[in-house]
Amino acid sequence: MTTGDASNGAPAGGNARGGRSPGVGARPLSLVLDLTSDWHCGTGTGVPGGVDKMVNLDERRLPFVPGKTLTGVLRDACEVAAAGLDGSPAPDGPWHAWVEWLFGSQPMLTAGSGAPADRPPSPAMLSIRPARFPEPLAAALAARPRVRDAVTFVRPGVQIDDRTGRAADRLLRFEQMARGGVTLYADASLSGWDLLDSDQRAAVAAVLGIGARLVDRIGGIRRRGAGECALAIEGIPGLLDTTVAGLGVVDWLRSLVEVPATPAPAAFPAETEASAGEASPAAWDRIVLTLFLDTPLLAAGRTIGNSVRGARFVPGSTLLPAVLRQLARVMPDAGPRARRGDLVITDATVEVAGAAGRPAPRTWAHPKGDERTVVNRLVTESGPQAIPASKAFGEYYVGAARSEGHSAASAASASAAADASAAADADADAAVAAEAATAVELVRPELGIRAHNVIDDGSGRPTSDLVGLFTYQAMVTGTVLRAEVRAHRGTFPAGAARALAGTWRLGASSKDDYGQVTVAAHGPRPCAARSISGAAAREGQDIHVWLLSDLLLRDDRLRATTDRRVIAARLGEHLGVTLTPVEPDGCDQIDDGNAPNTRPGGTRLLTEAVAVSRRESWHGSWQLPRPTLTGLAAGSVLTFTVEEGVVDAARVAAVEASGLGERTAEGFGQLLIDDPLLTSAPLVTQLAEEAADTETSEPGIGAADDPRIVDMANLLEREAWRAHVQRAARELAASAEGRARVLGVGYDDRPATQLASLHDVLFRLGHDDEVTAWIDRLAAKSTQRADGRTTGWPLPVRTQLKALLTDQMAVWDLVGLGTGSSSVADKLVVTSGGARARRADRALWAETVRTVVTACLRAHRRQASSPSSPSSQAGTAGGSGATGDAGDRAARRGAVSAGTKGVSG
Repeated sequence: MTTGDASNGAPAGGNARGGRSPGVGARPLSLVLDLTSDWHCGTGTGVPGGVDKMVNLDERRLPFVPGKTLTGVLRDACEVAAAGLDGSPAPDGPWHAWVEWLFGSQPMLTAGSGAPADRPPSPAMLSIRPARFPEPLAAALAARPRVRDAVTFVRPGVQIDDRTGRAADRLLRFEQMARGGVTLYADASLSGWDLLDSDQRAAVAAVLGIGARLVDRIGGIRRRGAGECALAIEGIPGLLDTTVAGLGVVDWLRSLVEVPATPAPAAFPAETEASAGEASPAAWDRIVLTLFLDTPLLAAGRTIGNSVRGARFVPGSTLLPAVLRQLARVMPDAGPRARRGDLVITDATVEVAGAAGRPAPRTWAHPKGDERTVVNRLVTESGPQAIPASKAFGEYYVGAARSEGHSAASAASASAAADASAAADADADAAVAAEAATAVELVRPELGIRAHNVIDDGSGRPTSDLVGLFTYQAMVTGTVLRAEVRAHRGTFPAGAARALAGTWRLGASSKDDYGQVTVAAHGPRPCAARSISGAAAREGQDIHVWLLSDLLLRDDRLRATTDRRVIAARLGEHLGVTLTPVEPDGCDQIDDGNAPNTRPGGTRLLTEAVAVSRRESWHGSWQLPRPTLTGLAAGSVLTFTVEEGVVDAARVAAVEASGLGERTAEGFGQLLIDDPLLTSAPLVTQLAEEAADTETSEPGIGAADDPRIVDMANLLEREAWRAHVQRAARELAASAEGRARVLGVGYDDRPATQLASLHDVLFRLGHDDEVTAWIDRLAAKSTQRADGRTTGWPLPVRTQLKALLTDQMAVWDLVGLGTGSSSVADKLVVTSGGARARRADRALWAETVRTVVTACLRAHRRQASSPSSPSSQAGTAGGSGATGDAGDRAARRGAVSAGTKGVSG
């Protein structure tokens, strides 16, 4: 059983949940995929009324071979090689053990058989990323959209009826194909390489070397001619570094006495006690992590049917293993500190204005269809005259306020008063809040959907018996996230930030198409203290709590709870005060104005807006589910009244840094108290906009680049010029003026037989002497009559044809690819001097002339045969009595026939 991308029909094995990050001893590899024919790695979708099958495109809109597909075909080939070396296809052979060590076990094959799992699933040691265009060429194509569009094309196809042998009715299809003749490159890593002895390394080289040689086709429609390829693996020294590929493998296998055994599974690291150190529990340091998504990232996935829908953030529980693994090199006690709550990893959220985005408060709403207007229901009243804002900002993240204006913290005092003076104070506070309108930026991370399928090894086709088709919804490539690693003051050793930087693998399916992240780390720095209005709150005053991540709490019976009273008790313990939740009491409803938390006229303010989250947990080592985590969702806002004590600013800073509740080391329980955005009226927002394609002025590929890259660039340039010529030819042929520019003024007086003789000449292009001789014969048979009319080909036609068929610049000017100011030639090249080289290409010039002339001749023939054409109408008039005109035309036809016989003779 292997998995692949939808519509590829290609296996792509491995664990659907992904592997682990390359550990110590990982060896980088490079896979070179030469695609000699057109290929198709599709999305499983199409464009209604247009294309039935679309090619998978990356963030630069370039086709690529997914890592799942590449891994699958390589695993399938390695299994064939292992069956030959073992002499049996049974999966218990020693060479099959090496295939399983490289590509991981497949527990799904025995999941439905009822057989018990006698050992945990083994992760894949080989991680293969998608095969893409080389970076210099990809960057150049991204800057030249017109050349990039030539990388793919649409190919028509039909289904042949087995009974009649003709095309079946209503089965015409159009498939988008990626152009062949290109070389793609894929990064890969082999974990545990340094732990292998020489014989084990030779065994790995043998399996991969023979398997790579057996890969000859890839992608969809590969059984009907598409996807012909050759795969090479670079980076394994010794056996594969021979002049003749595979020769060293054969010699080693012939001398082999016993197949080397696979390495034993790595033991779990020993527990390390946390050192005492000089940590200060009252103060925290932080290291800021910036995560750049090199591939889509699937984290906190929620399975609905056959769809796995990822979140728009990366939970701290996903980051924690990678952080501990990276820190272990300089901080051996990082694990015990995290279990004790002294080390905290926050959720990674989208970057907003250079900082980590915060989930939009659930007290914020916007009118339907207007996401630029924010109504903060903590300070903005609802009522018949209020803005009808009922839509929440789901999955949006907000940055810090750029202009905070006046403080609006005193709005809480209105919640405890019901008399006229308290109502007047509340009106004044609302006016202050209105003056505190701030401009904020809202960002909603983009998610992309990709379809995959599970391929049966026997039939080589998708099958629903083994999951079948499924989709992943993940954050797209190029997204920038921010997270923080926090610890007590003095805990981080020197070099901690340097140890955290690098390339990580995160989330599901992280060994192939997803989860590759480049991390930059800065710090450590002290956690900055905020100006908190609620820090001075005394008895009878309110504080607002904004959850930045899900909050997990248990009640006295150790059951998961979302009870506000339990939250108030736990938060009060951290702050050293007694808190009671402000009950909603039916708020946000029209009332008589006498209930608490109301304004005159019956309108109300919200005191809280909460939601419950449910997160499915997963055990990465055993590949099995863990208990569901239930708590209050990020973005929830609650209001508490200080019943006893005074809120201390230092305690507020401590609880904001450490978090509240359970599993705070994994990012749960992060919160803010009385943040300015909660008590202001942000009526103006700035939404992130999608960047458009841009063209650079200078091409990016030069003579100093790899010759293979230059060859691919030249190939794509020629295809781009061909596509432009096709469009220009249609435009010229669409009008009589355009055809006259190509064939000369007066061409339409020539009969179809004479114009058809141009087709013979078009295939002699490049032989200027023959073309010139043909033009001279036309001139010799063309004479000027006494009445001013010409017998044979008119002079303007002969002059234009001679220039068109012999001068290379003439046709380039016609199609807009010449050297003039209106030329678009420079936008159709990605190499230095590419436009000059394309114009000097004799084969491309001849093809362009044939395309343009043929298009004009066909358009002229269609117009002449149309019933509404002038010639047809003239023929009808002649038949009804215009004998003079008919006689003249008959005389001209006789003269032209004589001239034609002379030319052909």
